[in-house]
Amino acid sequence: MNERNRFLYAIIDQECRQNWGKSTVSVRMSRIAKKLSKIELLDLSPLRPFTQQGLTNALLFVGSLSIWSLMTLETGFRQIMWIMVGMALIVSGLALLSPVYGVHKRIVQSKGDELSWVNTRISRLRDSLQNSDIARGGSEMAGLVAYRGLVEAVPEWPFTASTYTRIILYALLPIATWSIGLIAEEIIGRMLL
Repeated sequence: MNERNRFLYAIIDQECRQNWGKSTVSVRMSRIAKKLSKIELLDLSPLRPFTQQGLTNALLFVGSLSIWSLMTLETGFRQIMWIMVGMALIVSGLALLSPVYGVHKRIVQSKGDELSWVNTRISRLRDSLQNSDIARGGSEMAGLVAYRGLVEAVPEWPFTASTYTRIILYALLPIATWSIGLIAEEIIGRMLL
């Protein structure tokens, strides 16, 4: 076995071990999320650890891609690098979503339960308004309608604007690494001539 093949097998072995570990943790986190007893729809901050785990997974995949891509560009493994880029983008997306998928399911379920409850209350109140004091029932109806609007506005994925910003920055990381590597190679090449 020549040096190039050993290097290639080392890359593949390292990536497989990393992927196995990350996917195992992500699946466990998703299972934990599915078992959460109650989700407070108006405060999703307790669910941040699941999103953080997904972001960490995605960063690890993109970071390892950045490192390995510099090595493969230098050693002539361009085709392998493009295969790794494609796989890393797909796996990074799955790694990001895997720990939060259980949270997503629980948010959807809690949101559905809460909307069902508030719609039932609105329906009952509407029926009782025909026979009672409209002023008292009207203010309660307004509160229920406002609450329904709040519940409907709750995002079904526990992502915030900062999560999306980080995802974009993580996606740009390999491009920045490659660009800096190419610029450094060009500068060093010119200095040596």
